[in-house]
Amino acid sequence: QNLGNLSEAYALYEKVFQLSSSTYSRSHPMTLNAYDGLSSVHILRKEYQRACDILEENMSFKAGVCDEAHPLCMGAIGSLAMVKKYLNKNEEALALHEKLCGIRLQNYGARHPETVRANASRAVLLAEIERGEEAFRLINNCLSDAHAIFGSKHQTYAEYT
Repeated sequence: QNLGNLSEAYALYEKVFQLSSSTYSRSHPMTLNAYDGLSSVHILRKEYQRACDILEENMSFKAGVCDEAHPLCMGAIGSLAMVKKYLNKNEEALALHEKLCGIRLQNYGARHPETVRANASRAVLLAEIERGEEAFRLINNCLSDAHAIFGSKHQTYAEYT
């Protein structure tokens, strides 16, 4: 997928999806991951509505297999939030970001890199939809948490500053 040949990547994801569906089931984790792979190619092609459709359909299958706090769902929630943002569905994107932040906070705690990353993404969206005060407070919390986690000389902390 990262080699630039998106058509070939898409064909491979489709093949894996079909094989996994017929070998296991539509709701098997391998099949769900393959279908998410199809959505990632649509994202790279900037075909956001198709990616959104795939992610939403796949989330309905995931709901029958695992809790939203499962890593299989958390990644898809983040991807769906990003796609909703690209589609200018900012309130839906924000709701998904908030859901993801809540799940990561519950699973990992406030001072975990994944929680900080989710909150930073939410802060960026808040800034983009002109909710600057909220974004400023949240990004300052992210900086404080990133400093506590990584220290001031770590590359990840530097990226947040």
